[in-house]
Amino acid sequence: MQLKELKEYEILSTLLQELPEGLMCNISISTNLLDNKIKQDIVIKAEERLKYEQSQIYLKVNKMTLGQIKDKTQEVKDEFKLFLKTVPFIYNEQDKLMQIDNLEDLESNQQIISPADKVYIIQFCWSGYCIKYMKQNKQLLETNEQYKQIEYIAISMDDNLEDVKSRILEDNLGEPIKHYRFRDGWQVTNPIIRAFDINSIPLITVLNKSSIHFIGHPKDFSIDSVLQQINKQEEQNEVPNHQEQVQAENQLIADEIFNDYKQKLENEIKNQVQKEGLDSQFYQITLREKFQIKRQGDQIIQHPIERTSFIINYDVQINYKDNANSIQNYILELYPDAKIIQGQAVIRDKKAEMRTKLYEFLQEKEVEVKFLRVETYNFTYNHESDDFYFQEENDEYVEVILQKGQKITLPEYKKLSQEMTDQIINKSDDYELIDYANKVLDNIRESGVQYKVGEKFHPIKFYFNKLDKEIVLFHKPGFVNLITYLYGHDLDQITQLIAIKNQKKWKDKLKLTFLILTDESNEKELKNSDLIKEALKDAEILFNKNEMSDNYDDLVLYGMQNIPHYIFLNKSGNILDIQGHMSEEEMIEKLDLAIQGKQTIQPQKSVNIKKEQFEKAKKYLKSHKVSGQINKLGDQNQFSLNIKLIEIVDDVDPEYVKYNKPEISFFVRQGKQDQLFQFLDKIYKYIPKEYFTIKQEISKILVIPPPKPCVLCKADITVDQQYYYCPFKIEFLCCDCAEHDDKTQVGLKRYRYTDGVIFINGPLEDPSVLTDIDEYKIGKNLKIGPDEPGSQQPSFSCNGCSDAQVGPRYIALNLRPGQLRSGGYIDLCQGCFEDIKQRGSEEAQDIIQRNENEGMTADVVLYRVLFTHGYYEF
Repeated sequence: MQLKELKEYEILSTLLQELPEGLMCNISISTNLLDNKIKQDIVIKAEERLKYEQSQIYLKVNKMTLGQIKDKTQEVKDEFKLFLKTVPFIYNEQDKLMQIDNLEDLESNQQIISPADKVYIIQFCWSGYCIKYMKQNKQLLETNEQYKQIEYIAISMDDNLEDVKSRILEDNLGEPIKHYRFRDGWQVTNPIIRAFDINSIPLITVLNKSSIHFIGHPKDFSIDSVLQQINKQEEQNEVPNHQEQVQAENQLIADEIFNDYKQKLENEIKNQVQKEGLDSQFYQITLREKFQIKRQGDQIIQHPIERTSFIINYDVQINYKDNANSIQNYILELYPDAKIIQGQAVIRDKKAEMRTKLYEFLQEKEVEVKFLRVETYNFTYNHESDDFYFQEENDEYVEVILQKGQKITLPEYKKLSQEMTDQIINKSDDYELIDYANKVLDNIRESGVQYKVGEKFHPIKFYFNKLDKEIVLFHKPGFVNLITYLYGHDLDQITQLIAIKNQKKWKDKLKLTFLILTDESNEKELKNSDLIKEALKDAEILFNKNEMSDNYDDLVLYGMQNIPHYIFLNKSGNILDIQGHMSEEEMIEKLDLAIQGKQTIQPQKSVNIKKEQFEKAKKYLKSHKVSGQINKLGDQNQFSLNIKLIEIVDDVDPEYVKYNKPEISFFVRQGKQDQLFQFLDKIYKYIPKEYFTIKQEISKILVIPPPKPCVLCKADITVDQQYYYCPFKIEFLCCDCAEHDDKTQVGLKRYRYTDGVIFINGPLEDPSVLTDIDEYKIGKNLKIGPDEPGSQQPSFSCNGCSDAQVGPRYIALNLRPGQLRSGGYIDLCQGCFEDIKQRGSEEAQDIIQRNENEGMTADVVLYRVLFTHGYYEF
């Protein structure tokens, strides 16, 4: 793109007409490759600022700029807001302060401050807002002899002088502070406010012989440190050394060569960076061109002053060092004469430094550990993007080395945790080290302290029943026990799990216990709630006395990290599983297997996979064969798939290698699973199926049968073109009965038919829409209570009009087939539903056109939800 084609050039040319002739500006255009994306950054600056006395010009240019960018993108707005900061006169440290005028003292006398040969502290403030810092500094001036030579000036921006006087008197802020006020209060047109770039107050500046030594917030200011700096400079008679970044001599390579560089950067070089895995690190390649622009008479003069070769900046971990070097070699192979500009080049091994520090600490505490590297290889087919890709993730895990049967006791762990907190975490301002130390503590707890799957359940103490009696929680023999931790403000799980227990008729097979973490202020109200009273008929409910008290050792021993948290116990009292959040389907499956005695205890994560098997499976999944086979499986919406291979290695001991159980998780629509299973059989040739943890979801397909007479009025609807179907009762309705709405009633009494129904918008051009519906989209036929008024305020954004009307919700069943996507459902409100029923109408066509990318046609099949329950609940 040529410079004059940029919208930024057009705007800047207009602004230059108002700026002084000859004032030089520049536009720098950087084409950056970072994070596997090409991004163009534009920086616009004035090379010289306006003079102090040219403040009125700046006000005019500022107003004009804001008008020019009003309707532009946020990116352009940001570029010109940065430009505006380079135009006006701004004070910086080491500048000489000119006089400050337009002031009045406490007697309304007009004043001017002209800094003399002494040290000044000037604080810009509003009365009542900046008192804290003023009091602190006043006390220092009064109590320290060495500060006597300092003159402390406070300049208020208050609109009312009397307010300033009363505040000074009330808070005893008189001498040695000298008080003034801007006569016009806070005005952005005040040249001093602009010159100090005052956007918020309080703001302090420190002067020595009228030279500025500090500008900033009082909390960042120390009289001692500033005076020491001033004294040191005067003793050494040295000017502060403002270190400037050393830049390479400006290059101005030929335009055609530069354009060829850009083309290669956006294609071949970008692909090579991704191939080397550097898109996961900070690795940036930049091509930059810069133009000088000024006004000469009525003409805008511009010329290029820089076109660089490849500028490379990186900050990578040590294991990417060779990859970083190989990119430079690759560029030189493409362009042997290119002069690569090496910017920041940082190779880090911070993990090694942190490991050493923590290892030495743990050795002192006689805790032996291994720092292991966990390599996770993810092979994912994304059904939304129709893309099969490989991703490698690195993580670390600290394993405690224990003798067989040995554990770190909880008191030992608590002591170790406290010592690490005191000696490392609280003494460090390195957030990476703090996070790493906390992670090490978590890993030590997991591998050396927590109870494991397969162990006997240990009783839980310090919980209380509804009558405030302390209860020790034991396993109930002969029952599968499910213990659930919940917060007191979120108890929906109680109702859900009791409903599962009763629906499955597990009353004599499953014991439910809920441990409620609350505080004393809510405890009484909670115990007396109707929900708890009703739930106690089917479950044991216990409360703690403090949400996260140190007394509750079970929170550590059973590894609670998030709420809800579950402990599954088999009939013999062994731990079947300890797990965080689960879906209702996963919960039912796990409990069903446990009650049938089919849930086996699998305490170990690692499996006896040979390295040769692992490498062959990994190589196969990375090959082009796999993407070809995936594509043969058909419509992208039929399934999604993730295969995870996990390798654990010790960088210190190359002989140490373990493999965690590989994982396969997939979603597949009913009728397509055989094709997917054939694909997975090829994986099992390398690693046997029994070694995998497999999580599968097979989505059932709903088929709407041919219509029958209306269940309410018995009208023959087989000849009707539009009708309703209830999938829960296998019943059909005519439009009159299904849509009957008596608005003189409330809640369910308004409607003749209150179950969830599907609207068929005939006459259908494509009858297959009735045989390819994901069953999960019709929900659970939730209803409000018989006496509840209910709400029809939309919980969704209407895809037909974006401004949903009050009324029922209509979910498009045959759009976005397959697994629930990140964007959720396609919904229509009552108004758009009425429009879509009028097949062929202009309104219906508009709605279809808005959703044509989703595949909407006039045959759209809609599920009606009468009242609002929640976006994913109906």
